[in-house]
Amino acid sequence: MTNKHMTKEQALSIFKQEILPNLLRKEEENGIKDIPARRFEWHCFIDSLCKNGEITQRQYDTWGSPF
Repeated sequence: MTNKHMTKEQALSIFKQEILPNLLRKEEENGIKDIPARRFEWHCFIDSLCKNGEITQRQYDTWGSPF
């Protein structure tokens, strides 16, 4: 049995489609680009992927924030 894990590109695509739009709306309301919030949400997202077995611990440890 092979265990195929998600790539960073796939994870980033999901993040941009499902999570980033809400962050961008908040940024528009506040009038500032909130990089710390983006990084926090990215790390929460990849943490959940790791806990669900969709990425490995090594992937989690090495995937820096794309923001």
